[in-house]
Amino acid sequence: MKIVFICGSLEKGRDGVGDYTRQLASEIIRMGHECHAIAINDMNCDELMLTSSQLVRDVSVPVTRLSRNVAWSKRIRASKKIISSLKPEWLSLQFVPYSYNSKGIPILLPYKMKKFGSTYHWHIMFHELSLDFGLPLPLKEQTITLFQKFIIRNTIRQLQPKLISTQTTDYVQKLEHLSGEPILKLPLFSNIVKAPPNATLACRLMNIPQNTRDDFLIGLAFGNLHGGTLTNSLIMPFIAAAKVRNKTPFFVHVGNLTTTAMDQWESFNRNRPSGLKTLKLGFLPDPDLSQVIQECDFGISTTPWSLAEKSGTVATLLELRKSVWFLSNPFPGPNPELEGVSLNLNECLLHTHKCNSGLTKVAEGFLENLNGTLTKEHD
Repeated sequence: MKIVFICGSLEKGRDGVGDYTRQLASEIIRMGHECHAIAINDMNCDELMLTSSQLVRDVSVPVTRLSRNVAWSKRIRASKKIISSLKPEWLSLQFVPYSYNSKGIPILLPYKMKKFGSTYHWHIMFHELSLDFGLPLPLKEQTITLFQKFIIRNTIRQLQPKLISTQTTDYVQKLEHLSGEPILKLPLFSNIVKAPPNATLACRLMNIPQNTRDDFLIGLAFGNLHGGTLTNSLIMPFIAAAKVRNKTPFFVHVGNLTTTAMDQWESFNRNRPSGLKTLKLGFLPDPDLSQVIQECDFGISTTPWSLAEKSGTVATLLELRKSVWFLSNPFPGPNPELEGVSLNLNECLLHTHKCNSGLTKVAEGFLENLNGTLTKEHD
């Protein structure tokens, strides 16, 4: 099978959907199929057009990156030439409103995609829908939301995809309502490859002597912090759980923070409860991050509860067999269908879980649905 993935950007580590696309393509190539990824609005590409191979998990993924500084008409022509030469069975559009338009309103996107021709089967993966999370919005955001919902419906209407997917129960329900079409739930997977456990290295990275490791109950968060979630009242169950176990609560954060999130972290540390130890490690290479995650006792997420299934950090923690404690539940929506996540810290600490997802399983499920769709069409 031949698949061409279309996304916004493909700069490694700079675009989450680009990273997702590259990882999925690499696994599908590993399984014996052909893939090519096109970044059709690359904001990190200095050259007008860059064709190369990107190495992912020892697999070479052919990619073409088209700078957003080039006129759309030229990008469409270049993409059409690549697609025509590859003759894929499937075109897979990785949909995020802001990937194709800086204001999040890519009204012309479906018409641009239609210029690739009508001989291909379309798949659309909706990574993001709209600004509307069911909460009151200012007038400007309400207007943007209305446009984004129109664009979603129109993209489906114009491209007539044979398969539509998204990653959360909440998004499945919203897309079914918007489109009237059946939606496949395709789980997220971790971008981090599990490294062989090395407790000595992990303890050194966390600045604790290895012979004192069992004195701590370690909770780890990585990635950005959502506003207002890191407060003393929300963190108190962590301190109580450590006290019951006669341990010191140790809150470790890994990764980069926005200015607002850094202000939140610093404010929390200035007023943190007595007895709580904290450490901010900043950015870590993937092998070191894997070590630290494996050595912690549980993960901490500030992602809204109903959006748990679309968090790459949550997917990474779960794949490394760490239960995830959620600090907040501000957005209305269905409960996430994930094993190993809870709003109750004691549940996280008492139960172990098996990883039911992962890149290989997601790729297998994706290919199975693509093949199944083609089989039904030919019957």
